[in-house]
Amino acid sequence: MDFNTFVGKAWDEHATDSQAVAQRLSEGMPLVTTEPELTRLMDLAHHVHGQHLGTWRAGTVFIERLATLPPFAPEGASGQALRRCVASLAVCERADAELGALAPSDRIRVAAMAATNLAEHDSARAMQLLQQALGQAEPPASRRPTRCTARWPSPATPSRSRWKRRPDARPTSAG
Repeated sequence: MDFNTFVGKAWDEHATDSQAVAQRLSEGMPLVTTEPELTRLMDLAHHVHGQHLGTWRAGTVFIERLATLPPFAPEGASGQALRRCVASLAVCERADAELGALAPSDRIRVAAMAATNLAEHDSARAMQLLQQALGQAEPPASRRPTRCTARWPSPATPSRSRWKRRPDARPTSAG
C-alpha cells in the first residue's frame, strides 16, 4: 500500500472507527518519504487522538515519534507542525501548559487547535481557548487601522470620463 492510499483509507474510517485508525497510524510511518507526507500523517494523528478520542498523551507520544523519520526537518514545515500539534495536545491535557517559546501566531493557532480538540470533551474550556485565540489575534488599539472616510462614487453617479458632450454644445478652448 502506498502512503496516499493509507492516509485516504484512514481519513475515510476515522469518524466511525477512530480507535482502530489510531492503532494503525504507526503502519503509515514506513510509507512516509517526503516532508509533506510526514505533516499529513501528523495532522491525521493530531485530529484522531485530539478531537475524536481525547487521548492527548498517546497522540503526543506518536507525533514525537514522527520526528525520528528521515523527512523530518526541525526548522521546516514538519518541525513547525510538530511543535504546534504537541503544544495543542499539551493544552488539552493540562490548562497550565507553557506556550511562551512559541511565536505569537503559533500561540493563536495552538489555542484554536486545542479548542477544536476540546469541543466534544470540555465545551466550556474549548470556548475559553477560542476566546483567548481571538483576543490574541486582535491588534492592540494603537495598531488598529483608522476608519477610512473616503467615498467612492455611487454607480448612479457617472464618472467624468463617461460624460459626453452634447452635440449642440459650443466647443471650448480646450475642446
